[in-house]
Amino acid sequence: MVAEAASLTLSPQDTLLKLITESFPDLSLTTTVSEEAKTSSIKLSTDEVVLGTNTITHYLSPQLFPGLEYSEIEKAEIGQWLTISALNQDRPTEKYLRELNGHLKTRTTILGERPSVADLAVYVRIREHVKGWSNEERTGGPEGGWRNIVRWVDFVQNATEVFGVRVGEEEKVKVDLGEVVTVLKIEEPVKEKKAEGAAEESKKGKKEKKGEKGEEVKEEKVEKVAEKVAEKAEGAAAGVPVEDGKKHKAKKEKAPKAPAPKKEEFVLTPSLIDLRVGQILRCVPHPNADSLYMSTVVCGDLPTATSYINPHPDPASPSTPPTRTVLSGLRGKIPIEEMQGRKVVLVCNLKPANMRGIKSCAMVLAASPRLTEGEDPHAGVVELVEPPADAQVGERVFFEGYAENKPQEMLNSKQKVMETIQPGFFTTEDLEVAFDGGLVFTGSEGEVTDSKLSKGRGRLVTERGGVCKVKTLKGALVR
Repeated sequence: MVAEAASLTLSPQDTLLKLITESFPDLSLTTTVSEEAKTSSIKLSTDEVVLGTNTITHYLSPQLFPGLEYSEIEKAEIGQWLTISALNQDRPTEKYLRELNGHLKTRTTILGERPSVADLAVYVRIREHVKGWSNEERTGGPEGGWRNIVRWVDFVQNATEVFGVRVGEEEKVKVDLGEVVTVLKIEEPVKEKKAEGAAEESKKGKKEKKGEKGEEVKEEKVEKVAEKVAEKAEGAAAGVPVEDGKKHKAKKEKAPKAPAPKKEEFVLTPSLIDLRVGQILRCVPHPNADSLYMSTVVCGDLPTATSYINPHPDPASPSTPPTRTVLSGLRGKIPIEEMQGRKVVLVCNLKPANMRGIKSCAMVLAASPRLTEGEDPHAGVVELVEPPADAQVGERVFFEGYAENKPQEMLNSKQKVMETIQPGFFTTEDLEVAFDGGLVFTGSEGEVTDSKLSKGRGRLVTERGGVCKVKTLKGALVR
């Protein structure tokens, strides 16, 4: 709950918090619009400052929906939709639209039936795009367009008693049921007809053709004459000779080939790695390997995500977010009791790897001491990287100064992103996890090989600004 003395500094570009503050005037905070503020921030009575639209929205959630309590899984889903909607605010990708449209096919709200701040965030961030869609895009095409999104948008902006938002008529998406494009199923042609009916249709057709034959011949002759006249006139105007009704075509010059579009330059950076906060729901020993744990984790994946993700771990609750199976070589190093229910940092865009007959679909980040020559790599201490206590499941994690790119959907093995970047992961004297660009982007003589890449050291932080740490290991490797 936000403290009563909290004060909100609102950025003029922050359409989500603007809608929230206008719709809920009784919120226990004072609001000031600052033209200089690029990002909204909220200052609590403890003088703690919270930055970012998504983070502030999380803080305000208990006031916006005071009668609702959300499970950890629901909180994870809310966090994921806040993050992904922000990434697609300026230009939503087709993949995002497909996921959202499919998600809403059998749901009234983002969570299924209960409203949440995810509904408000996704609505505000997609509203202007929906306004620009044609009728065909909204409800046409073989799959019916983005009709589920349009239906849900109309519900959110008009159901004040459910969501609490008050949207002005000029800001609403206009939805006219009379403009719905009806998509008809293609019917199979009828193969058999009754003999009597078929005979009657045949006779009727013959009579019509017989009566129309004379008219058709006349029209055909007139059309041919008109074509010849038009050809002569066209040839004379263009300076092309016409003989015996035949036009001699001039040779066409070949148009120069357009230059091939330049390929987008690939820039190696830690932000290509999809790092997220995850939570282990269950951890058991791998049935075929003595050194491996097999964990079921939730990390904010959408229900329509790729096939290797388990779509619905709980059949009784179709709104439950998907899970992943993650294998880790931590058996014998970390007690299994400490694995249950804990939050971890996951690498989520590695290619799934088969480990002793079971596919692992992510990697848990952990720290271990640097080895001296001759030491057994399997004998050292291992500590899991721990996200901040208030981190939301599915929240993006990144290194400070290296958040300029979106993570790749799946790391390209040919580009060797993980193999090149990971040696720069380490722990500081303050037990914080960080990345040192100098360890990765320098040559043998110590020179920086690419000035665009090396931006010094950056701590591993969440979107809320919290720092990821380890318990005791200083100067350790993180992998």
